[in-house]
Amino acid sequence: MSFYDQFTFLEPKNGVVPYYPLSRLPDIVWRARHLLKDRNSDEIVFAAETIDWMIEQYFESERESFIQDQIENNGWAKEQLLEAMNNDRNMEAFVEYELLPEKNEAFDLVCCTPSAPCGPTSLIL
Repeated sequence: MSFYDQFTFLEPKNGVVPYYPLSRLPDIVWRARHLLKDRNSDEIVFAAETIDWMIEQYFESERESFIQDQIENNGWAKEQLLEAMNNDRNMEAFVEYELLPEKNEAFDLVCCTPSAPCGPTSLIL
């Protein structure tokens, strides 16, 4: 769910969002713009990046707590985690994409603008 410079493809103050796959997305964007009407685009992008960082920090902390809890309490994933650690695996990637693959089914939107090609992106407003 990370912020991937979405506002490169969508101007936060006046860019157009698609109705598909979320028909309510334009309403959500309108509401967000109303709430942020006194902010400029740079402030909105800074807020999005800050919120993204805070969310990433939270999930990193939770991941570390999960790993520690599994190992200390003989959890269901203990053996897999220890094996990954012994093989110098990237633990973040291992936990997110191999141990808990259902988490990787993030919801992505396709944003298209006249100035940017269509492509998968996650949208944070």
